[in-house]
Amino acid sequence: MQTLHSVQVPFFARWPGHISAGTDPRIAANIDIAPTVYDALDYSPSYAPDGKSLFSSNRDHILTEFRASQPWSALWHPDWTYVEYDVGFKEFYGPSDPWQLDNAFKVGPPPTNASLLAEQLAAAKSCSGTSCP
Repeated sequence: MQTLHSVQVPFFARWPGHISAGTDPRIAANIDIAPTVYDALDYSPSYAPDGKSLFSSNRDHILTEFRASQPWSALWHPDWTYVEYDVGFKEFYGPSDPWQLDNAFKVGPPPTNASLLAEQLAAAKSCSGTSCP
């Protein structure tokens, strides 16, 4: 599984006088679009949309999921990726493996914070509103 290119998709926004010109290296996700638009309009919807406004958010990772033939969920960070398949198989790729060739759970050593990553992934899978990564 390689989420590197499928996750690093540029997000462009233009609003002269409100959004500064240039690039911003922060992580954004599709779920951030609605909260950002609501924030820009100073509008409070009657529900709590998933995601965070790009005007006030600075997330360090995102949740990615695939729910077809071999379902999996993952936490993606620019330096690492942690994946759990529904069948129990796990993957971890750290900063020294940017092309995700050597699963640390298979070739070792596994990440020292594996249980914390599993807890964070479980929380992310059931989150709602602004608590979503």
